[in-house]
This record gives sequence, structure tokens and C-alpha cells, in this order.
Amino acid sequence: MFCFLTVSILYGQKIIWKEEQKLVWDNFRSPVKSKSNPDVAAYTNCGWEYSVVKSTNPKSPVSIEIKAVFHEDKSWKDVNKINDYIYCMSRSILI
Repeated sequence: MFCFLTVSILYGQKIIWKEEQKLVWDNFRSPVKSKSNPDVAAYTNCGWEYSVVKSTNPKSPVSIEIKAVFHEDKSWKDVNKINDYIYCMSRSILI
């Protein structure tokens, strides 16, 4: 179990959204560029995770937690396409 968790943490890196934690270009870690469109400079792989906790007591409330996640290992950037314009635009979005 410990080995599985360690591998998941090291190779399945994700960032759970927090207002105080902003993305930077170094968060885009995938070497694979999955889009061949010449206009695409970066690709963000993100999604949601949720959990539900329900008690056997029917009068207990159900607890639902939803998290927005950013997958570093599936998000990439094309450094050859990042110019001053893209860099400035991304600063306003990422930060």
C-alpha cells in the first residue's frame, strides 16, 4: 500500500486548487504535446474530484466535498511558442 501511494504521489502529480496557490509555467510538466495545432502554446489538463460521506444514520447529513485539480503530468507548454505576448497574457491568468 505504501509503495502504491508513493508512486501515485510522485508520478501522478496534481495540484488541488487553493486561492493562495497560483500556477506558474513550471507546473506544466508533461513533455508530450498532444495538440498539433500551430496556434496552441500550452495545454491544461484539469478536472474535478469529489467525495461523498454518508452515515448509516438516515438523520445524519451527507458530507460532499468537491475539489478542482490541475494535473501537472498531463499539462504541457511549447517553449518555442511562448513569446512576450503569451507570457504577458499568462501572467494575468496564472497569477
